[in-house]
Amino acid sequence: MTATPTVEICCKVPLTDRIILATQEDVSYPPQRWRLTNGDMASVEVEVAADKIRHDYATYSVKGKDNYFVNSRVEHLRVMLSMVNVSTDDFDRLNGKHPTADVHRAHLVSRTTGEGVDIDYQDAEVFGKRVYQEIREAVNHVLEIIRDVYGQHWLKLLVDEQSTQNFLDEVRATYRFSPSAEWKHLLVTPNVASFGPVGVGGAKRFLEISDWIAMQTAVDSGTRPNLVLTLLSEANERFDRGDKQLAIIHLSSALEWAVTTYLEAQLASRIPKKPLDQILDQSHGRLLEDWVWPLNGEVGTGITQPEWQAVKGVQKLRQKAGHIFLSPEIESLADRDFQVLLVNSAAFIQRVTGVQQLKRPFPMLGISRVTTG
Repeated sequence: MTATPTVEICCKVPLTDRIILATQEDVSYPPQRWRLTNGDMASVEVEVAADKIRHDYATYSVKGKDNYFVNSRVEHLRVMLSMVNVSTDDFDRLNGKHPTADVHRAHLVSRTTGEGVDIDYQDAEVFGKRVYQEIREAVNHVLEIIRDVYGQHWLKLLVDEQSTQNFLDEVRATYRFSPSAEWKHLLVTPNVASFGPVGVGGAKRFLEISDWIAMQTAVDSGTRPNLVLTLLSEANERFDRGDKQLAIIHLSSALEWAVTTYLEAQLASRIPKKPLDQILDQSHGRLLEDWVWPLNGEVGTGITQPEWQAVKGVQKLRQKAGHIFLSPEIESLADRDFQVLLVNSAAFIQRVTGVQQLKRPFPMLGISRVTTG
């Protein structure tokens, strides 16, 4: 049986919340390329406002040095898929040659000329769902790394909440049979409808080209961010949205994971497994006082007083966060105070486990507080 050709997909995914790029002289962010879980190749590229970044760099850089107080937003990700093992059934549907598939008609209107054209196509919903899921997998893998490892906690992952065709229309999905140069609008189900801001911050806190290039290793390996980084991002995001109680719960969970990991590493060679498990079953507060702090002095972990005070502060707030009614201590917790807890907790986690959040953007660079112009 003759193998069907590879099907290439191209689309432009709008981001609900923007990725923040550092403004640098170099504006080349090469595509991230890797194999998805099913073996198809994916490529994700940030759509960079190159002219604007060059202008900002020329305007705001000081003696040729990068200025990290002016940063640019990414509003879209460009995604390319190279899909293999496309079934003969799907291939025939895409070509309009399936003997029994329903035929539909779509009226497409050009965004530039306003002229319309009628296109006949065959139902290919199974293939469309495969494309939808692969785009989500590719985009979410990149967003998850930027969110959790590089600290851009406001980023939201794509969720499966739209109909397949509505999503494909939104991202302007097109396809072609490689190596053909003819791109066609991807229509798979009936009822088809027609279809420069700046973030101000400081320091090297936003996504740089070196970060984007370094991400390729994680993207290619399929490695997801460490759970503790996800918890830190969730804590930051929840507080940013006003859910202070859940923010404290997430932050406490991150610290509890770090304490357990630290004690297992320090005590596994000294204490048999069963007694060690009994120790680890003790309360978080007791583990801190009876084990973590004494070990810090014994082995020289280097936990600082600000870090220790933050850990103890989170523990105290966590005891109040489990109640139905919001405690006055949590309700009155200000942004600045929470950031002190978060920053020192993250430093504590890095010190005892080695797990590091590589960037920590300013908290005000959340949803609506960063737009200007």
